[in-house]
Amino acid sequence: MERNWKGTTGGGKIGQTALIWIFKAVRPDFLYPLLYLIIPFYMLFAHKGYIVTYQYFKQIHGYGTFKAFISTYLNHVVFGKVVLDKFALLAGRKFPVEIANNYNPVDIDKAAIIAGAHVGNFELCGHCVNHCGKKIYSLVYGGESMVLQQKRTQAISNFGVELISVQPDMSHIFTLSNALSEGNFAAMACDRAFGSSKCFSMQFCGILAEFPMGPFALAAKTECNIYTINIIKGKRLGYKLYIEQLDTASNEYSDKKSIRSKAEYICSQYVRSLEKIVMQYPLQWFNYYQFWKPVPAQDLLPQKDPMVMIDNLISCDSQTAVALFTVKDGNIFCNNDTFVSAGLLEVFAQTAAARIGWLNRDNIKIGTIGGVSRLDISKNKIKIGQKIISTITVLSEMDQALVLDGTITDTKGTVIATCSSLKVFING
Repeated sequence: MERNWKGTTGGGKIGQTALIWIFKAVRPDFLYPLLYLIIPFYMLFAHKGYIVTYQYFKQIHGYGTFKAFISTYLNHVVFGKVVLDKFALLAGRKFPVEIANNYNPVDIDKAAIIAGAHVGNFELCGHCVNHCGKKIYSLVYGGESMVLQQKRTQAISNFGVELISVQPDMSHIFTLSNALSEGNFAAMACDRAFGSSKCFSMQFCGILAEFPMGPFALAAKTECNIYTINIIKGKRLGYKLYIEQLDTASNEYSDKKSIRSKAEYICSQYVRSLEKIVMQYPLQWFNYYQFWKPVPAQDLLPQKDPMVMIDNLISCDSQTAVALFTVKDGNIFCNNDTFVSAGLLEVFAQTAAARIGWLNRDNIKIGTIGGVSRLDISKNKIKIGQKIISTITVLSEMDQALVLDGTITDTKGTVIATCSSLKVFING
């Protein structure tokens, strides 16, 4: 899988060394005001990161154009503050950390995985988590500069933390597994895949996204505890620590028969925990690449071209599904460059089928339309090249049949068609 994020800190060897020396003399908040002047130029030249963050505020949080732009700017400012804090940490500076829920469960004898994310300042983890004298093996991307790697190692050596670099042959997984078998802790960001193509597709903040399978499979295989830890930037130098233990002890978890199913169950909890943090602190989401990834229709439907009437499944849960469809030249429902009404019913049905495919990815089934109580279609014509969005809501589901309502809009939200009580029967 091609990695679409760099995983490195900018500044170069000279700049990084200079920052560390500066912070031996002054606190990092002394430089915070400079960020408000520097960030506009950074955004201008880091255009791709700016665009995806702007889209994040528009699509995930529903902000208007102006608020999304201002939030993008402030997000970069907060990220700049966190980066400065990281260099100050390497210079030996201390940061006050408040435990948000007055609870620090990472203090027991059992081995544990600490699951972080690119939210706030995860690098503070080793400095503020009570790990009872045990080692924390922290997984890091090995592409950082030698200066940064050496300073990191020096700064955390007194805290019982050892850095493990991601290896192309995935040997870092064996190192972490051995550490857990010896009763230690393993810390890693679990919102990005480190070189592996094995991922879970999860609905995250309303849209499907991929999360790496490895950390959660490791937790299931070693039967260790797993905690989510998010360290959120507060006012001035302060931080707030959020800790949540994920379920690996309930009957629901124990009933899962395979490592994969257990790992997926743990991952779903991690995603829900991270989702709460991201919605509470939207400015502190620091993934500057196209994070959300709709699932291609060919992975979910038994139909093949030219009968495929959706491109991607955008979001999905037990009751609803949203799909995107682009009307292409040669579509069997096109007549005189216009998508005919009969095709809209098939778009609804295939959106429902994609939901079933997503919920039962190991057993893709064929569905047929059984009837519809009402189908209302606007007079707006759908032309070749136009994108439409289909949303279905399941009203009832029993055995091999489901009843649903649906709406099709254009990308601006204008309603094109609605259906009521559409019946879809699943074969097999």
